[in-house]
Amino acid sequence: HKQPPHAPSDIGTNTQSRNYLQKRESHLAALEQYFTEIKKARPKGHPEDLFARVSVDPQVLKMIIAKLQSDDIYMLTKAYMSPEHRSTALGTQAGMLFILLYFVPEYLRTKKSLMREVVDKYFNDNWIVPVYMGEWVDLQIEWDVYPAAKVALGNTLDTEHVRELVKTNSKLIRTAQSEVDEYSTTGILTDSFLLDNSNKIVDTLRNANSAIRWLTLHRKTCDRTFYRMIAHETNGSITPAKLVNLMLSTAQLECILKDKLRVLLEKKYETWESCRQRSAERMGELSQYFTGEVALTRVQKDSTLVEWFDRIKSEILSLEYSNPTLAGRRIQKVIRALEEVEQYNDIDTSLQIKQFLADSRELLYRMVRSVGLREEVLSNIDIITDMSYAWELINDYMDILHERVRSEPNAVQLLRTMFLKLASILDAPLVRISQAGSPDTLSVAEYYSGELLRFVCNVLEVIPKTMFDVLVRLTKLQTNQLESLPLKLDTPDLAKLAQMDLRFELAKHTNWVSTFAQGVFAMQTTLLGVLEVNPRKILEDGIRKELVERITNAMDECIQSISVDYKSRKSASTRRLSAVDKVSPAIREKTTVGKKLGELGAILDGFKRSFEYIQDYIGINGLKVWQVEYSRIINYYVQQEEYRFLKKKVCAIDSRFQSKAIPIPIRFSSEDGSSFMGALADAICRMTTPGESIYVPEWAGWFELDGKQIAGAGFFSKLNRSVGIQGLSGLDRLFGFRIVQSLRNITRIYNKIGGEDGTDILLLHQVAGELSSASMLPKRSMLISATKQLVKSQKLTGYNNLLDMIVKVGRAQLVRERICHELGFSAQVHANLLHSTLLTCNKVFVANLTHQKSDTPLPEESSKLAQLLERSGLGSPFDKVYITSTPCERLPELLLLVLSAVFPRLEYDHSFATLTPSIKSRSYKDKDTLADGAPLALGVATLLKQFHPDYTNVFLECIAKFIRSSLVQAFVTGTSGKAPDPTGSEAFHAMIFLQLFCKYKGIDKETLYHYVPSYLFDHLTNTSS
Repeated sequence: HKQPPHAPSDIGTNTQSRNYLQKRESHLAALEQYFTEIKKARPKGHPEDLFARVSVDPQVLKMIIAKLQSDDIYMLTKAYMSPEHRSTALGTQAGMLFILLYFVPEYLRTKKSLMREVVDKYFNDNWIVPVYMGEWVDLQIEWDVYPAAKVALGNTLDTEHVRELVKTNSKLIRTAQSEVDEYSTTGILTDSFLLDNSNKIVDTLRNANSAIRWLTLHRKTCDRTFYRMIAHETNGSITPAKLVNLMLSTAQLECILKDKLRVLLEKKYETWESCRQRSAERMGELSQYFTGEVALTRVQKDSTLVEWFDRIKSEILSLEYSNPTLAGRRIQKVIRALEEVEQYNDIDTSLQIKQFLADSRELLYRMVRSVGLREEVLSNIDIITDMSYAWELINDYMDILHERVRSEPNAVQLLRTMFLKLASILDAPLVRISQAGSPDTLSVAEYYSGELLRFVCNVLEVIPKTMFDVLVRLTKLQTNQLESLPLKLDTPDLAKLAQMDLRFELAKHTNWVSTFAQGVFAMQTTLLGVLEVNPRKILEDGIRKELVERITNAMDECIQSISVDYKSRKSASTRRLSAVDKVSPAIREKTTVGKKLGELGAILDGFKRSFEYIQDYIGINGLKVWQVEYSRIINYYVQQEEYRFLKKKVCAIDSRFQSKAIPIPIRFSSEDGSSFMGALADAICRMTTPGESIYVPEWAGWFELDGKQIAGAGFFSKLNRSVGIQGLSGLDRLFGFRIVQSLRNITRIYNKIGGEDGTDILLLHQVAGELSSASMLPKRSMLISATKQLVKSQKLTGYNNLLDMIVKVGRAQLVRERICHELGFSAQVHANLLHSTLLTCNKVFVANLTHQKSDTPLPEESSKLAQLLERSGLGSPFDKVYITSTPCERLPELLLLVLSAVFPRLEYDHSFATLTPSIKSRSYKDKDTLADGAPLALGVATLLKQFHPDYTNVFLECIAKFIRSSLVQAFVTGTSGKAPDPTGSEAFHAMIFLQLFCKYKGIDKETLYHYVPSYLFDHLTNTSS
């Protein structure tokens, strides 16, 4: 059954606005179109053909329909005694009859008298019929194809009749609202008032709920004329806002009334017994009074009154609680007797005795009222307040509920009673299965309770949203407008620094937030079905959910801005460059990333500071909430990036960092599907591209060729302020996975080149044989020839990929090293005790390992200690083993050939004191072949770290022989002609590379001098200086 379009959410809130009128007209047009489409789309013979699939004895069906026509099978009319409420009382029965009539379609087509009888009894004043759990039907549509049913429904759908129904129910709404407000006034609903006026109060609730039901259902009418009558154009029409207001106030009155009646019923016998004893004692005191023997009295003895009061006392004591009807009649007689006895002269002239008699009559009246109070009152109220028809319809009023809460924070307290009223919905699906003793009762109850709880959370989610809007204003006030007070100030400056208007606004917003929290906490723990609703938990979850939404939005906006700028630079490379585009891409990236990270840091810091300020007013540990949710977001993004490098993946919604109650939005911040962390890592990689930047070891940062710094200590400090320790740790893990991927790619390239079936395995064996000679240096011409042959056989692809992977590994290692330095500095500043403790624990742990056997398993605390060390910046990325691989026997020789092809394309930069791409190599089209000294050396060192130490020794021997061979070649060239500049020779570059390699590999100078004599490095130092 297709539902009609929803009404505009602001109906009744601003009926004079142009925006509202446009929404209203568009909604009416959509209704008319919907009605036309329903008529056209309805298949012939539907739905009676569908019901005909179930074979039921026609006679049985007719008997059931006859029973429904004649009897009140649900016995609800006892709660709705007025004829005006007949359709409400028989609403459940009408829904069943509507369904059953499809089993006997000839009734709908031809039985005019029978259908007239059905309509007159069930549908005389309504045509929108709730069927089951929020499903409803419009008889104007459903019976349009059935002649008898359509004719019978004609009187109900008469325009004047509908207009009268609208006026009647609108009047009921207004009357009920005024009465409910009167009864809800503090101090009105006392026990005595309630006992005297319980029937009037219940009648008010009956009228209110009946009118709410009619208007809520009939706002779903598909007839444009009727919809205008109900929703818009009737004079004094009831808007949805007024309807919601009556729902809330009625629910509050119902809750108060049921609580008080429940208490009165529980104490019913105690009240009866207390009043009986007290009234009997008063009669005994009056009897004693007229004996004339009481001290300090001057009354003459009257034996008649003495006997009469004793008889009344006995009559009162003989009243029985077990027979309330008889007891009530006897009490009425006693009350009349006490009124008549006041006519005696001795009593009429005594104000004290008359007051005594009046108090006795009041006690007897209370006995009558209490004995007349029965359990049926509560059951009737439960029937009256049922809202099972609104299971789906109540969602139409979500925006109005949100607006009410935003405009009136105190209205939050009314929501609890509203939720309790909606809990009556849960009874409908459980009645039959619980009567049948089905084992599915609990699961069904849990499902519908969960759905109701979800609705409660959706209603209350406006509170954290509004609170965050207020927090934004608080942040602006605290950071931009309010001046911090100095420790000492002069008296004349006090008025200026007070800023009373701003502080009043700050106090107002703070009070607004605390009122929201107070209203939620006042709701108390409530049981909805089989689930317990903890308002404090709901508020905290709502705050967490909104916090996660805001943080992810801020992160997404930051990365989107960076991505847009990067795309604009890429598109600019294909056209004529402007003055702005001629700026170095790395510098542009640094500027954009730095600016956006600064904005992100300001936003996140504002949220954090606001949480710290407001946490005491909302009764929640704001700093803990911030840290937990922010860490969860970062870990979730990092985990999604990690799955890009893993074979075994987990769906995003199944992540251990994801939550159904507080979901992290699944957003991809770039075209390749990267999350915030992945896109941020990509931006850092673009800033440190070898062709665009140079890593200077002495400054521990990346610089442009003209000396402008791109990424150094300042950048990573800003990164720390923006994404925090959690973000830096996440980036560290992410670059670690990228290193693993690059190292695996290198091993695959090696297997392709130098494996058992490699394309150049024979060439590598030849080079190894040439380098293995202990007495002869390798021929320089052979190494050059082997390098050219390797490059040519791989058609540049394998060689370029191998070099690119090595440089990527080195660059990622350098980034990790800078992150570790920043983490360590933050730990020393903000958690010095933890930093010192971890250092001590690490030393003790390592010392214990040296005395353990190799087969002894590591303690369980080792993994936890390793995580804490990494997050505190105490780990060393250079010493890590990232992969386990099969032996690559000729890897050192392959690395030598790769390096021998790179060294000619490098030059020594005296200002940076490191190797940089030569001017000639920068003009090459293939920028992936560019490399500078530090990332190249660290990449090779990291690669060899993954294998046995013998690989490093072999590589050192190879590079040493390469240096000596290159020097010999340089001197040979010098004897035949002009000697080349030493700083431009390959040997010079290889020695600079070797120094960097040993530095990152942790090889001491004595070991280095074992392969290359020290005097060569002394000469290198003198030459470079």
